[in-house]
Amino acid sequence: MSILKKLGLGRKKEESAPGIGANKTREEKVLNEKKSMYLRWVILFVFLGLVLAILPQTSFQPVSQYSVGEPWRSDDLTAPFTFSIKKTAEELQQEREEIRSQTSPIYHVNNDADIIIEGRIDSLYRSMQPVMDSYLQWQRSKQDNGSSAPDDSLRYYEDREAANVNLDSDAWDTLLENYANVIMNNQPERRAVIFQISNHLEDIVDRLLADGIINRNKDDLDHNEITIRNLRQLTERSINIANTRDEAEAAEYARLHFNRVFIPDVARAAKLLYNQVIIPNYIFSESDTEALLSENLENISATKGAVDQGQIIIRRGDIVTEETANILRSLSEARALTATEMERWLRYLGESIVIIIAVMMFFFYLFLYRRNIYDKPAMFLLVFLVFSIVTVASAIVYPLENVNSFIVPIAIAPIILTIIFDSRVGLMAAVSIAIITGMMHDYSFEYLVATIAACGLGIFSVRDIKRRSQFFFITPGIVFVSYMLVIAGFGLARFTGWEKFLSDLFFIGVNSVFILFTYPLILLFEKMFKITTDFTLLELADTNLPLMKELMNKAPGSFHHSLQVANLAESAASEIGANALLCRVGAMYHDIGKMVKPSYFIENQNKSNDHDKLKPRMSALVIKSHISEGVKIAHERNLPEVVIDFIQTHHGTSLIKYFYNKAKEESGDVQQEDFRYDGPIPFSKEQGILMLADGVEASCRSMKDTTYSKLENQINRLVDEHISDGQLSNCPLTFRQIQIIKETFLSILKGVYHSRIEYPEDQKKEPVPAPLDTPDIKTQPEEVSEKENT
Repeated sequence: MSILKKLGLGRKKEESAPGIGANKTREEKVLNEKKSMYLRWVILFVFLGLVLAILPQTSFQPVSQYSVGEPWRSDDLTAPFTFSIKKTAEELQQEREEIRSQTSPIYHVNNDADIIIEGRIDSLYRSMQPVMDSYLQWQRSKQDNGSSAPDDSLRYYEDREAANVNLDSDAWDTLLENYANVIMNNQPERRAVIFQISNHLEDIVDRLLADGIINRNKDDLDHNEITIRNLRQLTERSINIANTRDEAEAAEYARLHFNRVFIPDVARAAKLLYNQVIIPNYIFSESDTEALLSENLENISATKGAVDQGQIIIRRGDIVTEETANILRSLSEARALTATEMERWLRYLGESIVIIIAVMMFFFYLFLYRRNIYDKPAMFLLVFLVFSIVTVASAIVYPLENVNSFIVPIAIAPIILTIIFDSRVGLMAAVSIAIITGMMHDYSFEYLVATIAACGLGIFSVRDIKRRSQFFFITPGIVFVSYMLVIAGFGLARFTGWEKFLSDLFFIGVNSVFILFTYPLILLFEKMFKITTDFTLLELADTNLPLMKELMNKAPGSFHHSLQVANLAESAASEIGANALLCRVGAMYHDIGKMVKPSYFIENQNKSNDHDKLKPRMSALVIKSHISEGVKIAHERNLPEVVIDFIQTHHGTSLIKYFYNKAKEESGDVQQEDFRYDGPIPFSKEQGILMLADGVEASCRSMKDTTYSKLENQINRLVDEHISDGQLSNCPLTFRQIQIIKETFLSILKGVYHSRIEYPEDQKKEPVPAPLDTPDIKTQPEEVSEKENT
């Protein structure tokens, strides 16, 4: 990045008084930068490649932005060349429906139907003949009182069961009784009704087949005519469905005929025989019908006229109608079809330049002002992964018909980045994403303004989350109202009708509901990148959690001490712009290791002191062990690493003075290192604040005959001791911030111990803190992140 320094885009140099101690050495920074530089560039180029690959490239944009029902604000538009007018989607759909209704279904003639029916009739009567003969034999045996009558009866029933004829007992009895009477009375066999039915069956079948029987129910047909194809004769004709019958109508025709010529019992039997022989002779061909329909649909013309070169399409001030909008769309598509390869590449190059500028603008912001993101490849990847989610969603939605571009919840990305990092990162991301997605959505200025406004106000709603309901109810509402106001403003300026406004409002409502998916996405990113957001901290800040209740029960004094420290640290962090919520949570859990041996700490002791039984060196080991025990408990309870850092650093490598001095009194040869905590020392603002708050609260609580001067001197002395001991050498705290922290501690403790403080006459009034712009104290640069050390 040396070229950026030559161009004047290098990072601002730190002030001459940067802090109490130096940060990591320049050599370590250079080494880390070399290790992560290639990975950062890979991430950046992959994102740029993804965005450029999904850019819509199917059509050229119209000459000017417009909306139906609004005036044309550009100059008079004339046709640059002759082009065809495209039919609208509604017109094409209407034509398709008309073709579907006009395309008659195709039926094939079954030329073998009469032969098949005749064969069924013959087969039916051949099956009935043995039954008729055995029945006649049985009746004769009964009439002659012959001994063979039972056997003849049995043989009759066996033949009837064996016959493949679907008749019930009543039908059999009707037909066979008539047949036996005719034969036994010496009448001609043809006079039996069973043979008369055969003649009428053949006559009815001939009539029905001549008119045609279709194999589909007429109630299911949507057409009045059908096409009949005879593949054997290679003929085709159209007939009205009223001139043919379906199977139900054919059966009804046969029933009426049988009732007219036979008595009811015989007609019923005849109808049963008819059902066993009839088949339709017009068979529906779904494949031929679909082929004809597809051919007709393919022949639909996509155009409906043309606009000649030089013809005026619309004049300045004219209202854009639906017809005019269709002509403009046709012009856009015609330009895309007639565009040369050079024109396509120039258009793509122009869009690519704008998108690259938008991405690089955000990239340079991270490089110059958010090194805590830029220097960590994992965080750098997280940022552009969030970018990719909303960008790809916009590209997917763009080509969809009847779906408004406002349905994509662009605000998810800046809100996530605000919660994970800070509001400035989120705001810069909002601007960059709005430009990128605005390019995808027809260069819409309305979309750009609405997106930036909604994202910006949504960012401010999550900038300082105090409770979970603040996100679930307030943030979606703010995004919805922001979009609505911007769109309403553009609508009033352009005289847009209510129909478009309500349509946009519907998609904005869906957009606002999608904002709720931010929460599960944040949980996913927390697991993937091992980060801790304000959502997790809000959950940990609940004193009703099992770990907090356990601390309260086992070490009540340490529990109340932790709450007091949390109040001090949170207030001080708020005053200097550090992460107050993180300070509070770290303070609440910093002494959980005291649960293991609570009686060895003064805040949990009543009368006796367990240290009286131990040597100073052993007492120091017990005191120091609450750090390691706290870390162990934190790992067992799956506390975030950022909270565990508070447990490890809240004493740094400070000296346990009481037992060190006591050991020196007992034996002069004492190693100071044996009475120091194992560290490490704090390396963030929040950890430094906790160290100071922990020492100040414990010291001031044990003071007797408290006066304002004593309280002030005690706070100054403890803070100065930590500074002189080098405990804050890795903290990015400035002298001015240290002064503000002291004043905050003093103000809060003065209220806590108000009833115990004795004020001298000259300090009756509350001291006024020094203004933030005191000239003799240098401050850190403004661009330091709100949560840079979180």
